Amino acid sequence: MEKNTTESVTHGQCDARPRTTFPAKEQSSPPLRSCREVRRRIALGKEAFNKKKDLMQKSLSFHLRKRSVKVFVWSVVLYGSETWTLQKEDIRRLEAFETWIWRRVMKVSWNEHKTNEEVLQMVDTEREMMVTLRSRQKRRLGHILRHDSLLRITLEG
Repeated sequence: MEKNTTESVTHGQCDARPRTTFPAKEQSSPPLRSCREVRRRIALGKEAFNKKKDLMQKSLSFHLRKRSVKVFVWSVVLYGSETWTLQKEDIRRLEAFETWIWRRVMKVSWNEHKTNEEVLQMVDTEREMMVTLRSRQKRRLGHILRHDSLLRITLEG
């Protein structure tokens, strides 16, 4: 059976000590704390990006490369994000990951000393990952509030 490693939680914060989880049991176990889940999802997103590196060739149009990043990488990172309770550290990590992706797509080296805003201008975009995540959370909340369920009763009081 394949094992995944995630970080453990101590005193309300995440640290880097490895903790073993089993994929089959992940579904039935209580949800992971958001900071661990964000870190895990970012690692999976980087892995997905590295697997699809051949799609980032210059021969493809820039618009197509941008769309492929959103399809193949963002979908992995934002999977299940509707249920996350984010802290400032988590938001910072997600924004840093988004910038990392665009730097890789544009092949901007750290030696070039380009700011994140300059990279976003090169990509002709703004920070979109948190906007997408928040819209998914709002959509989920609207879905919950439209239906009669225990969760709706809990939320409304």
